[in-house]
Amino acid sequence: MQTECFCLNSEYATTRRVTRTEPGSEADSALFIPANRERRGKGGLRTKGYFKRSLPEKPLVSVITVVLNGERYLEQTIKSVLEQDYDNVEYIVIDGGSTDGTLDIIREYEHAIDYWVSEPDLGISDAFNKGITASTGKWLNFMNCGDRFASPQAIQCFVDHIDEAADVIFGRANVVDSKGEMLLKAGRPFDRKKFARGRMIPHQSAFHNRRYFQQYGLFDKRLRVQMVYEFLMRKMALSTVFIDETLSSMLAGGVHESEDYLRLREARMIKKKYCSGVHSAIIIEFDYCHALVRALVKRALNRIGLRRVTLKVRQLESKFR
Repeated sequence: MQTECFCLNSEYATTRRVTRTEPGSEADSALFIPANRERRGKGGLRTKGYFKRSLPEKPLVSVITVVLNGERYLEQTIKSVLEQDYDNVEYIVIDGGSTDGTLDIIREYEHAIDYWVSEPDLGISDAFNKGITASTGKWLNFMNCGDRFASPQAIQCFVDHIDEAADVIFGRANVVDSKGEMLLKAGRPFDRKKFARGRMIPHQSAFHNRRYFQQYGLFDKRLRVQMVYEFLMRKMALSTVFIDETLSSMLAGGVHESEDYLRLREARMIKKKYCSGVHSAIIIEFDYCHALVRALVKRALNRIGLRRVTLKVRQLESKFR
């Protein structure tokens, strides 16, 4: 017998299809993250007995947001999820123990958040893993604090392109500044060789098949920046679907930029582990050295007030890379 779903509040994407019945073992979820002595709070619809489930005509999409001291940008991220047209969305927020006004914002919206928890973690990978474990959707999206869906139709656009055989389905992303002005566009059709050399899939515009996590495990908690890249590298014949639409806006200046050197070191380590059959060690070292020089030049230009030059270079690279 199919569990009855009902609308709790038609205003939000996350409250239009809920049920009082807990998902079965097929959800492969812990539902509630184990208690932590340092926990600062938890809540959401799930703690009040409201749950989600995938339906034949409406697969459940789980959106996971990780945040730490993100009061400046968190609300815009939350609102972009809640304002989606698609009506079977599960929203999980993992806070790393914020000490600013982040928890006040989460509590303001917890009537439309499925589950949230605030406690110290080991970094972004650990926070992602907590979100994955607590989610129950067939498809998972990682929308970090400061990033947002490009339009209310973004998730529906993804659902319209679902291929159950795909490991990841993704579209384009706008890279924007703190004022919301577009700097450049990211995301191109998947090419394994170019992926191996560093062309990334914008994870804000990507939806991951839960089956992939079941087969290949969670993110490597030892990685601080390149956890998604390593995760997708685990399968040589990665099955992808590219949607030629802009699905998200990602805020420039995140950890990928602030941790340039760490990002490059982690990428080199990942390539050495997975790309020996695609590229030689010489190419891997060349890519690393080339990227390192570019990072050094970019920092030097930024320090002398020529940030516009580095931005122009990035814009040109995004068109031809």
